[in-house]
Amino acid sequence: MATVKTTVGEWRRYLNAEWEHPDAWIDDEVATVDGVDVGTDGVAEHVPDAASMVVSGGTVYYPPDAGLEDIDLCKHFRRWIKAQNTAFVLVEVDKSQADDFRELVKSFGARVV
Repeated sequence: MATVKTTVGEWRRYLNAEWEHPDAWIDDEVATVDGVDVGTDGVAEHVPDAASMVVSGGTVYYPPDAGLEDIDLCKHFRRWIKAQNTAFVLVEVDKSQADDFRELVKSFGARVV
């Protein structure tokens, strides 16, 4: 069974992205957030974007008239990640250097979330 590791924030971006077909859906995936099984019901809104997430299995399904073949969810997610122009990076830094780090990140034109 295929597995991907990501963050909740990246997963939410993926779910809200434009896919090959507007009526595509996912099913049969199993997800854990910070090691806790969230099943197939999705991630609750109160879960922070920085939380670690593992998704296993699942399929992206397309309507029969879409002319597209269903695809493994993890494969679809990896393709989507590769096609993005931005990356979601989670970093841990010593509290005493946090302000300097934020300024450094901004100097690259990046956004601190």
